[in-house]
Amino acid sequence: MPPSVEATSTRLLVCRDCGVGFEVPTRPGRPPARCPEHSAGYRNCASCGTRCRPRPGNTRCAECLTDACKYCSAPIAWPQKSFCGTACRRADGRRREIACGGCGVAIKDPAGSQIYCSVQCRRARYRSLRPEFSVGSRGPRPWDEKRKAASQRRRAQIYTTTVQEIEPGQVFERDGWRCTVCGDPVDRALRHPDPMSASLDHVTPLSRGGTHTWENVACAHLRCNLQKGDRVA
Repeated sequence: MPPSVEATSTRLLVCRDCGVGFEVPTRPGRPPARCPEHSAGYRNCASCGTRCRPRPGNTRCAECLTDACKYCSAPIAWPQKSFCGTACRRADGRRREIACGGCGVAIKDPAGSQIYCSVQCRRARYRSLRPEFSVGSRGPRPWDEKRKAASQRRRAQIYTTTVQEIEPGQVFERDGWRCTVCGDPVDRALRHPDPMSASLDHVTPLSRGGTHTWENVACAHLRCNLQKGDRVA
């Protein structure tokens, strides 16, 4: 005999939101309180507690999300906006005034991103915060012994793998501030790019296989060093 087929019993319920009746199968457990149409995506508003279907990412209904325009006070139904339109946003920007970060003069800032009234104030403020960049119009750092030694090490690494930590000032003191090319004394008060200022010379040039070591460097006038070029003295 064919197996007996039990008839599936159903219950008639009334939706709590719309009042329309709907059928659900009889099963153990708590019966649903709303119809399938009002159960998907509906939740209680976090502000007023009413049953609604909020937009994705929100927990409040459209009535609770209504805000006012900052310029004309018109109602806005989207919380991320501050103005009801482009005209109000531009009008609010034209009336906005801020103080210049350099001289303190009141300036209008329609875009909301201006800090200084001019390029001169911006540069003056930058130089006051970073005194080491205040030399020249673009603010280069001074060419001190540390930067000079780092530049020479980078240049030496192009030609050779034997590179030592060398301080040019210590090399000049070792050679008694005397040029090893012409034999004349070097004035320690002169600075680059004076042709008679002190410079670090490689006895065997790096391009000819020389190394950047203490034994291969010597004191020389900048002019003598340039005239020597890649020749071996």
